[in-house]
Amino acid sequence: MKKVRLFEMARTLDMRNDNLIEKLKALDIETKSHMTVLNAETIDILQTGSNCAL
Repeated sequence: MKKVRLFEMARTLDMRNDNLIEKLKALDIETKSHMTVLNAETIDILQTGSNCAL
């Protein structure tokens, strides 16, 4: 699978980087910066649950 960085996923989800970092923290997924590489499981969680409010 292609490497997907946090800022790229934020762009795909039409979110700001810091908002996505906060969402991931709420899901207990650790990130360090906008350059963090997301694993396939995290990408799947974000894509399937992107419409869910936290």
